[in-house]
Amino acid sequence: MVKLKDLLLENPADYVDKDIDNIELLRRKKKYDSTSVNENREIDKVYGDFEVLLKDFEKEFRSLSAQAGRANDNKADERILLKTLKKHIVPLYSMVRSWNRSSKRD
Repeated sequence: MVKLKDLLLENPADYVDKDIDNIELLRRKKKYDSTSVNENREIDKVYGDFEVLLKDFEKEFRSLSAQAGRANDNKADERILLKTLKKHIVPLYSMVRSWNRSSKRD
C-alpha cells in the first residue's frame, strides 16, 4: 500500500498543485491512483466474504444450539450457548468493520 508520506519523501515537488509537464511524472501518478483503486476493491471483496461467512456461522450456531437444547430436554444449555454467541459475535463484527474502515483510509 502506498501512503502519502512515502510519496512525499520520494519527491515532494512532484505533488504540489501545478501543471504537469513531465510525462514520467504523469505516469507515476496514474500508477499510484490505479493501485489504490485495486486495493480498495480487494479490501471490499474480503470484507464482503467475511460478512457472509460470519452470518452463515451465526445461523448454523443458532441451529446447533437449538438441537442441543432439544437433545437433552434442557433449554438452559441452548440459552447459555446463545448468550455466549451474542456476547462475542458483536465485538467480532465491530473489529472487522473497523479494519475495513481503517484499511480504506490508509
